[in-house]
Amino acid sequence: MALTSYIWELVINIVESSLLCIFLNDKLTSKTDFPLIAKILYLLGIIVSTSLLSLFHISIPIRFSLIFFICILFSAIFYSDSVSKKIIWTSIYFVICLSADSIVALIPQLFFNANTIATNAGGALRVPFTLLYIATIASFVFIFHYIKNNELSMTRFQRIIYILVCIIGFFFGEYITSITLESAEKFNDKSFTNNMILVCTIYISLFLLLLIFIYKLAYANALNIELTTKQQLFELEKKEFSNLIASTESLRQMKHELTLHLNTINYLLKESKVNDALGYIRQYLSVVDDSHHLPATGNTAIDCIISTTIPEAKSKGIRIRTSIFIPDLFPLDDLSTCALLGNLFTNSIEACMEQKASDTTIEPFIDFSIKPVQNMMLIKIDNSFNGEYKVDDQNHFLSRKRNFSKPGLGLKRIEEITAQFDGIIDINTNNNIFTISIMFPLVEGANEYRNN
Repeated sequence: MALTSYIWELVINIVESSLLCIFLNDKLTSKTDFPLIAKILYLLGIIVSTSLLSLFHISIPIRFSLIFFICILFSAIFYSDSVSKKIIWTSIYFVICLSADSIVALIPQLFFNANTIATNAGGALRVPFTLLYIATIASFVFIFHYIKNNELSMTRFQRIIYILVCIIGFFFGEYITSITLESAEKFNDKSFTNNMILVCTIYISLFLLLLIFIYKLAYANALNIELTTKQQLFELEKKEFSNLIASTESLRQMKHELTLHLNTINYLLKESKVNDALGYIRQYLSVVDDSHHLPATGNTAIDCIISTTIPEAKSKGIRIRTSIFIPDLFPLDDLSTCALLGNLFTNSIEACMEQKASDTTIEPFIDFSIKPVQNMMLIKIDNSFNGEYKVDDQNHFLSRKRNFSKPGLGLKRIEEITAQFDGIIDINTNNNIFTISIMFPLVEGANEYRNN
């Protein structure tokens, strides 16, 4: 084979690898911690591998399967999406390549009855047919650009099975194509060749439909996971709202009983039974727990969340301090306020308990504050923690309860509420102190007053 033919094959490999990169960049999110040169070097590795496999005349089915595996590693290294999404979109690109390769390989037999040697590397028809091959891939890449990019989810076992199915599918797709071309050369039977072309076309079509079906299943699975997550968030918010109602009912009951206690004290004083009256007061104060000391902020949601979380934290040995200045026109509705503060305190208390479990000599703490900052309202909570945390490629904090595999539900809900009310969230983890600061825009002219 002439030098120009080797150069042409190298150019085709470069263009094919570039189309792979374009396709994956369109469907996946590139990692920010890898420089562009690293991706280029890996693509050059793919190009060299493809060229070497061709140079040593490795069979096309095996060559195709090996390159597929190498490209799976490429997507796993340089893109931050879920593993399922990376595997599926990489396999779809290879189905595109398989389809383009079969089309270009079978067209000479179907329409021109041409010799397949002429379309092989170094053949007289190699250049126009490889250009047709690249044009076919580019056309499919352009079409897939307009297909919606959905979130996908598969279990580890499902991903392994999917990769095996893809490798087997690619192998036999190329194998059937090779047999079709070989039979055309050996037997020169036009009818048999056309039947083989029909079999190859049906196989590739069915294989493509199978991958589309698996894609739909992965999408449905991702939707189910999202719905389950929303249901869990709803249950958490429902629990916080129930606590709010319970606290309100408790205060209402206390107000009713307070009249009875005052009447009793009044009677004892009228009867000059001062010591009895003082003893009754001491007994009453010992019965009233911290949950009845409702902060007087004027915001029912804040008052009830604070009044339920402070006793809970103190009962678990957590030192807690609050400082609250709120506007009369609070920017959040009661349900969102309840969900936001409830999730903030739940996460903080859990982090403090984890720290206490790892080191009993440390006194965990929570500092909570709400205050105006210029034309914004700042909600800030600091809590001590054991310093252990993990983030994903998009800087989302991963949940310990989920074995650091997915973001936590509570923090996700906090971010959703912050975005819903045009807020800004900032998270810091300095010196074993986990700090969440949230800023919400205030209505112009809102007045502030302090919680006593």
